[in-house]
Amino acid sequence: MVGARILPLKPETLIESAVAALARLMDRVASSWDDGKNHLSASGRCLAYRTEHLKKFNVPDTVVNSDIYMYLRNRVLGGKFARAQEARVFIRCPQKLRDQVGPSSRYQYLREEMDSYFKLDSTPDYRLPKLLVFRQAIVEFFHAPIAMATYLGVFIYTRLKKQALKRVIDPVWDVDSSTKKV
Repeated sequence: MVGARILPLKPETLIESAVAALARLMDRVASSWDDGKNHLSASGRCLAYRTEHLKKFNVPDTVVNSDIYMYLRNRVLGGKFARAQEARVFIRCPQKLRDQVGPSSRYQYLREEMDSYFKLDSTPDYRLPKLLVFRQAIVEFFHAPIAMATYLGVFIYTRLKKQALKRVIDPVWDVDSSTKKV
């Protein structure tokens, strides 16, 4: 299983700048953490598999966070994971605050969801290296101080407005229109 770098397009709004700062931060953390062999590098936007290995996956229709599910399933099946550092996918980040609430809510329930599928001690797969995140946050702050300060507000807002599990657990969600404009 191979993942690619997920990078933001040039932001057009303040909210998009804030979320783009987070995307750049997570890209640097993913690259530096365990040589890129971690769940942050396993984005559903671009994953490649060996066909024979993929046939063993059996993904339930109820999976919401399919990228981390595939990463963990790969691990359970004894597969290897790598990050193609030169492969890049450019994405439009949410341009409106309301468009960030859904993805954030799904991420906030990630551990609960994955614990319902996997009977393994996956704590290392969820626990981000705090010192590395802190260092990369400082780097991103010096790169884009207003965006990082704004992201702190976005982070707090999305925690306060976290959608109910009942709404988030549906694997088919409304499309965030602001992320589809290129």
